[in-house]
Amino acid sequence: MILLTILKIIGIVLACIVGLILLVVLLVLFVPVRYRLSGEGENAAIAAQGKVTWFLGLVKAIADYRELDVSFLVAVFGIAIKKGHLKDLIGSKEADEKPVEEKKTEKTTEPKPEPKQPEPEQELEIEMIDISDAVTKPAPGTKGEEDFSDKVDHFCEKLSAKYERLQLKLEQAEAILSSQTTKRAVKTVKEQLFHLLDHIKPKKIEGKLNFGLEDPANTAIIYGTIDILAESMSQGKLLITPEFYQKGIALDLKISGRIFLGYIALCALKVFFNRDVRKVVKVVRRVV
Repeated sequence: MILLTILKIIGIVLACIVGLILLVVLLVLFVPVRYRLSGEGENAAIAAQGKVTWFLGLVKAIADYRELDVSFLVAVFGIAIKKGHLKDLIGSKEADEKPVEEKKTEKTTEPKPEPKQPEPEQELEIEMIDISDAVTKPAPGTKGEEDFSDKVDHFCEKLSAKYERLQLKLEQAEAILSSQTTKRAVKTVKEQLFHLLDHIKPKKIEGKLNFGLEDPANTAIIYGTIDILAESMSQGKLLITPEFYQKGIALDLKISGRIFLGYIALCALKVFFNRDVRKVVKVVRRVV
């Protein structure tokens, strides 16, 4: 009876642990990670903030950019895990590196011992070796000439074999790329990648952006590139104005979105378990 009670308690504890693990996994997969970006100001006076939160803000990471400095904070359940300034981190790294440099300079500044001069009475005897016979080519018809020709033939054979292997690999790669299986695999990867980018992109963009570069032509090129993209993503809530006669930037932006890790995992699993993708990966591994 006591043994059954102990086993029952152990079973309840194990069930609770499995339930908690399953709950954490479901929370990670289906509770969205929200991000917000905001910025306002002009030129060097621009202030910006990036914020990432999860599970009603119980886990959050904040980065602030003000006066050419970045401050950051990472908190879990309202308790700061890591916080500080980017300048402090860089300064601490430089301080750690300075003692090493000082030690190196101390070692280099030590006076070097003067080399001992040989006594004038002693004479250094140097044996001169004539190496002319060692570098001369072998005489015609000798064994040395036959060895040299054999080495040349062996080198040419190795070079020819490498060229044939390279040509064979190129033909195999061309066959793999032109196959219908590879085309279907690439199509699947592209579809999932576009789904992933569409999921990650900001859901809300609004504000104003004025910018100008030194060259008006570059300003026009950048404006033509980002205006169409911003118009489609913000649905007309983001106003971009190019400044062709003035260099600088002024902004008042708010960007926000959310990411479901479960959706990212689903896209990855669709690619991983796709039959065509697995076939292509297997063939490529065998060829390589």
